[in-house]
Amino acid sequence: MGLSNESAAEYPRLIVTARVGKEERAKRELEDLLYRVDPHVRVTHTEYRDVLLVFSREDSAKIFEEVRRRPPYSVARAVRIDRCCKAAIDDIVRTCLELGKKLLSRRERLRVECVKRGSAIESCRAVEIAVGISMEKAGLAIADPKNPSRVIKIELIGDLACIGIIKPGDDKLHRLPITPR
Repeated sequence: MGLSNESAAEYPRLIVTARVGKEERAKRELEDLLYRVDPHVRVTHTEYRDVLLVFSREDSAKIFEEVRRRPPYSVARAVRIDRCCKAAIDDIVRTCLELGKKLLSRRERLRVECVKRGSAIESCRAVEIAVGISMEKAGLAIADPKNPSRVIKIELIGDLACIGIIKPGDDKLHRLPITPR
């Protein structure tokens, strides 16, 4: 379940990646879909191609669940955001530790995934390692990149770091059918 951010719609509740070239359509589909949940929902473009931010007064878990239940055709991926902070490694580690204390159990196996858009942080790999080590040292989870029970998604957009703790694969909205061989 998502945590509410400090002020109602100050931070995005979802970061959405549209299918290539479908950004405008994805924006319209998301606004139509989420209007029933929150008539004040706002979907905005970013300076990065095919990346949209969803702002809402509703909890991120509620918004995310609606998108997962009825995924728009033009949306490839959606990440639920539990908290945002400044895109600096120390701030990201501190925010992840706070979230981990609230959302993880000690037996959780954890993978950290970072996606970088912009140049506020030089290396996503450095962020992933710092967060993983900090979570283990704090006794909040066990780092297990190959077989995680939870994934910390860190989406860096300019100087903003958006963080969500999700189940593996929850961000992918359209699964390809498995064909027998």
